[in-house]
Amino acid sequence: MLNLVHVRSFLAVIEQGGVRAAARGLALSPSTVLAHLDLLEEDLAAPLVDRARGRVGPTTQGLAFLPLARALITTAEEARRLVRTAPLRIAAASNVGVYLLNVMLAEFQRAESARPAEVAPAVDLWIGPNPDVAERLVRGRADVALMEWWDDRPGFRAETWRREPLVVIVPPSHPWARRADVTVADLADVRLLGGEPGTGTGTLL
Repeated sequence: MLNLVHVRSFLAVIEQGGVRAAARGLALSPSTVLAHLDLLEEDLAAPLVDRARGRVGPTTQGLAFLPLARALITTAEEARRLVRTAPLRIAAASNVGVYLLNVMLAEFQRAESARPAEVAPAVDLWIGPNPDVAERLVRGRADVALMEWWDDRPGFRAETWRREPLVVIVPPSHPWARRADVTVADLADVRLLGGEPGTGTGTLL
């Protein structure tokens, strides 16, 4: 497999017209540039640079390889650019995405934009039920998931990002109506309505 560092050294030698000039431009030693040329010629099984009588220039094979070498470097630079500017894919549970995420995203993008020479990444946001959010993360279709629960499946790092009290709603005549709070043990012995499967409340209950 071709080494792009070696290809870059080859291009520098041809474009600068010599090993020493190429080495200065690449901030490398001349011996390192020569080693890169040797390894590249070994990979391609062909002489690329004519170094006869102190003059440096491309061989016939080097001339044929030259446009391909430039294309390789251009493609590599484009790949780096695309990866750096790829959107941040966020999958969020419905309640989180609708009621909480807008403020959080605005703060995130302001913070990123304030960093020197940085551009706030674009955000690709998907909102749906908690189980579908988890599935998108597992399938590699999201970089970050914001959910109301996590089931500790392996291969992921989970952090608690927000805590909120769970409110129990009862009629005025209920024994709990005048209580300031109830315990989990209290909830274990009563019939409850609320929290369909997959929701944060449903999973907690």
